[in-house]
Amino acid sequence: MIKQIALEKLAAPASKDALLDLIRWLDLECAGAAPESLPQQILTRAIVAAGFALAEKKNFPATAPVMRTIDAAEQYCLEPAEHTFDRYFAAATASYPFGAGDGCYAIEALGYATCEPGSGCTSGAGSLYQIALDLSVDVVWQAFTLELVPWLRGGVDPVLLRTASG
Repeated sequence: MIKQIALEKLAAPASKDALLDLIRWLDLECAGAAPESLPQQILTRAIVAAGFALAEKKNFPATAPVMRTIDAAEQYCLEPAEHTFDRYFAAATASYPFGAGDGCYAIEALGYATCEPGSGCTSGAGSLYQIALDLSVDVVWQAFTLELVPWLRGGVDPVLLRTASG
């Protein structure tokens, strides 16, 4: 059911409203969810997708905090467990506001006054909005589609392909 909802959300045309809807949904689904849960995996894969688009635009060196976060996030994607999520979370905290780490990720446009579930803050999903402000909603949405849709459909896993080839 979660995969189907994610696919339906990603099938929407790229827009600020579609992005905010996805962020709200992910934040609510991740609130209180276990580190290895499917919503956490979807969010982390979205962070990876947006992160690669950001890294390409900014031409980050391999040692940049964002790149270390992407690497830790990919390791979590390959092995969704508490210990890999903890490494990802620590890396994301060190690269705030990129990734799902410590810090406030609340998005005012979602209508929450504080870091309440649904604001983008609880899960760190608000990081996706920050990246879209820098890159554009269209670029981030295309990155989501290329990274998430094949995996959600049970096809080729882009993370596995990258890590196996490199």
